[in-house]
Amino acid sequence: MDVVERVNDVAEKEAKLQTELTEQVQLLTECDQKQESQIKEIDGHEKKNHEEIEILKAKVASLVEHLEEQDDPADMQAKIDDIMEQIEQLAKRDETQQAEIQNVADKEAMLEQELTERVQLLTDCDQKQDGQIKDIEGREKETREEVEVLKAKLESLVEHLDGKDDQAD
Repeated sequence: MDVVERVNDVAEKEAKLQTELTEQVQLLTECDQKQESQIKEIDGHEKKNHEEIEILKAKVASLVEHLEEQDDPADMQAKIDDIMEQIEQLAKRDETQQAEIQNVADKEAMLEQELTERVQLLTDCDQKQDGQIKDIEGREKETREEVEVLKAKLESLVEHLDGKDDQAD
């Protein structure tokens, strides 16, 4: 019976391992399928980008050919002037944005300086209060000590007076 139990135990363990192995293989298969799907998606994006690049190249070539065929240099100059104007507008917009960015940076620096000053003021106040608390604690300790001394003197005086009353009786 002992051998049969061992065989059954080993068979049970083997079945569990086989189930676990099957689950792991299934997970790996699913991961592999996901990766293949992602690779296909990336390939699709790459192909689409390549097609768009080819279309843009064709458009540029067509535009260059069109410009070369034109006999009217004034028309070409007008297009160049229009492009230059757009570039100038972009440059002005960029300049304005840079000024705004600098303005924001200046305000941020000013606020940071003000914050630093306020933090320093609060730190100074905190240190001053800590000093005052220590002074008060020191005086309180001295006062307690004085009270204890006075209590002892009072008790001594009371004992002394009680002793005199006992002698007088």
